[in-house]
Amino acid sequence: MTKFEWSLPNKTNYLLLKICGIWPEGDQYQFNLYFLFFLTSAVFFLYPHNLCQIIVLFYTSDITVAGAIIFVILSDLIAVVKMHLVVGNIKMLKKLTAAIDNEELQPQNAAQERAVMDGIDFWRKSFYFFLSAGISTLFFWGTFPILDGGYKEYKRPFIVWYPYDFKKSPYYELTYMHQMISIIFIANLNMSVDSFASALLTFIAAQCEILSDKLKNLHQETDARRAFVGCIKHHLQIIRYADDTSKFLDLVVFLQFVPSSVSFGLTLFQLSTVVPFTSQFYSFLTYGIAVTLEIFMYCWFGNEVELKSHNIPYAAYECQWFEFSKSLKYELMFFTLRTQKPIKFSAKGLFYTSLEPFVRILRTGWSYFALLSTINTS
Repeated sequence: MTKFEWSLPNKTNYLLLKICGIWPEGDQYQFNLYFLFFLTSAVFFLYPHNLCQIIVLFYTSDITVAGAIIFVILSDLIAVVKMHLVVGNIKMLKKLTAAIDNEELQPQNAAQERAVMDGIDFWRKSFYFFLSAGISTLFFWGTFPILDGGYKEYKRPFIVWYPYDFKKSPYYELTYMHQMISIIFIANLNMSVDSFASALLTFIAAQCEILSDKLKNLHQETDARRAFVGCIKHHLQIIRYADDTSKFLDLVVFLQFVPSSVSFGLTLFQLSTVVPFTSQFYSFLTYGIAVTLEIFMYCWFGNEVELKSHNIPYAAYECQWFEFSKSLKYELMFFTLRTQKPIKFSAKGLFYTSLEPFVRILRTGWSYFALLSTINTS
């Protein structure tokens, strides 16, 4: 078989990471133009935008204004943490991306390749849908003050404090431009890191499928013992890969899950307070879709890893093990016992990336929306 290019479907994602300045050519950062680009983006756009948004919260008592700030700043602050996690773990992440092209992790037949492609195709569709929702949100955020005529009153896409009078030309235009560059950088950070994380989960799920297929057809091998030893080594590689991935995802998932229900509830609240079918309404709508997809990707692909790894001992049982030698039967039995514990990814040990927390987040978000609506009308 021709070599399967694992990294090919992820090329667009790598490009987005490079645009953020957090994906250098090697496995560490060098003091060069690319590093200066990353430093400039963070110092002039990422940090000031977040800091000036936080300052506004100390000066407002309007629940609608506070909600408009909080529902955006939650994602903005998480982007800062994601950036530092990628930068701090760049060596390990580069190692993970290099490992996917190892010969031992390649599909061995057409059936394995088809099973792998099914998972990758779904990830690719989810990625582009997520990307489309993010781009649509940025478009509506950037244009609603223009389309709604708010620019005449010097309205900006976001409520941000500035230490100068921005209601003068060219300060207004420069401020507007700074906000848009900042939010594009922040959105790209969130989308690229989230998509990269879900791609790692997709790869682990695919490896579990390949291993299951090998185990099912173990009896067809001319040297079953040698093939079984290969399966053990493959399983150990999957476990090591999952452990390294978990080190990166642990804090990311925790920070993503905790405020997601708040963001979802605030988005619904903002939708209920703006004029329907305006550009501002659509900006909140597309943002709500993007936030939902963001958490869905972690939950869905984390759930896929759990399900596919859960099937490994059943796959071992499906081979014609009764034809094996007594010693090989015992070895297969111990392997089956070892693999009965599925691979799970947790958020600081509090909850796992599966569909159940996803539903719980949506329910909690709806409760926040109902509470805010009650407070706003009373």
